[in-house]
Amino acid sequence: MHAEEEDCEYEVTVNRYGSIIDIRPINLRAYEMPQVSTSPQGQWSHGLSSLLASLGCTLGIFNISRFAILSVHFGANFIMQFVILSLIVGVPLFTFHVSLGQLLASGVIDMWSISPIFKGIGIALLLSQAMLGIYSIIGVSWMFVYFRDSFITKQDVYRWAEPLDLSREDGLPDFRRSNATYKLEETVPDYFNGVVLQRQYLLSPPSESGSIKFSVAFNLAVAWLIVFISLSKGLKSYGKVIYVFSAVPVMGLFVLCAKMLGAAPGMSQNQEFFLETDWNEFFLNTKSWTAAFVESFATWGMLGASAMQIASHNKQKNLLPRDTGLVIIITLAVLILSSFLAHTCYQLILAHGFLYSPSSFEKMSTYRFLHRRNSPQPPSHYAVGPHRMPHNGLFLGERVINPSINPRHESGYQALRFATELVPATFALLGADKVSPFWSVLFYFVLTLFGIAQQLAIWHCVVSGIIAVDVKSLKPWATTITFFTCLLHL
Repeated sequence: MHAEEEDCEYEVTVNRYGSIIDIRPINLRAYEMPQVSTSPQGQWSHGLSSLLASLGCTLGIFNISRFAILSVHFGANFIMQFVILSLIVGVPLFTFHVSLGQLLASGVIDMWSISPIFKGIGIALLLSQAMLGIYSIIGVSWMFVYFRDSFITKQDVYRWAEPLDLSREDGLPDFRRSNATYKLEETVPDYFNGVVLQRQYLLSPPSESGSIKFSVAFNLAVAWLIVFISLSKGLKSYGKVIYVFSAVPVMGLFVLCAKMLGAAPGMSQNQEFFLETDWNEFFLNTKSWTAAFVESFATWGMLGASAMQIASHNKQKNLLPRDTGLVIIITLAVLILSSFLAHTCYQLILAHGFLYSPSSFEKMSTYRFLHRRNSPQPPSHYAVGPHRMPHNGLFLGERVINPSINPRHESGYQALRFATELVPATFALLGADKVSPFWSVLFYFVLTLFGIAQQLAIWHCVVSGIIAVDVKSLKPWATTITFFTCLLHL
């Protein structure tokens, strides 16, 4: 017995009493997936919207920064290990999420209609995505500050290369330092802590609790406003703006890398580009393999719930293998390009007579990451190379554990090292007269777009999950729900 529906034939199986017990499509092509239903929250109106939105689940400023720094610490070994583990663990996990989303046409909340007893798992996944969104949007607001201060002329100096007058231990400006000679190894980390984070006490953390900083709060408000406007009309607005927030940064990063790679000292000399690479330790360095495994899960599986929600809006005949394959290729290409860009910065720093070492966020004596070759090195910093130190990958940054330092005094954690340490130090060393400030503007513009694209993927999942509780009643209130979701988390 056959039935026709939407140009697809179905085989209907009935029992001897005439009751339907099974319905199966019989003319699906090899690339088509049977879909049990259509998402009640709508479908993508543009062909590439799903693909570009899925990139927000695998690419963000945080995993780009982590990947770049880990490749500097471990060399090309880490890149190869990451690719291997991605193909074994990460890519299948990501494919599972998007396949399940398109097949069921459901997100993490409404998918459990197949087994309501497990609905709590969906709620837990939704809450985890919301927590990641709240935590990570802070990093996006930091990029606004760097982006703003990148607009200089060729005669100017980057603000992170200038002295910073901030309150010190006593809470008053230290005028004694106003005529001192400021060094790059001081100004770059001072800028991040004093201007971006608005930490007024740089020598040591204050004993009392801090207060709300206007500039930090304003940048967060701008980030939330962008998220609300982009998601206010549901898939209609999200499907359009994602072309800007995903496609533009990918192309911008390609252009930036093409420019910066030409300035790398290793490109003009016959030497190893990835300086920390030791192929003899490829199978032996367990710390590198551990970091690669954690990074593989963070890239492909951390936002699996968001990827599933995005795929649930696909049309029945959407070419999911094509979209998934393109997402995988673009993600790997962007991450590898970021590693090349990080190594370019690393080589330029070394060429200018500096050494780069992992920093720690606690206080001034620990968050400095640049040290001159001819100056006394900080105690215990170079007893063991970073490639022999354990790395704990966290969502916003990474922790480098130095076994010779007491972790109670120095945790080894720092957020977004690539964007707040390597790149600003490189542009400050080169100067605006040698490398146009346009490239600094482009870099932070690209990272900002990557960060916003990831926020859109996360909060689309959260808003859709809330609506999925009762679609008929809550769908007309989608804009209001989006507004209050952004307002409450602000």
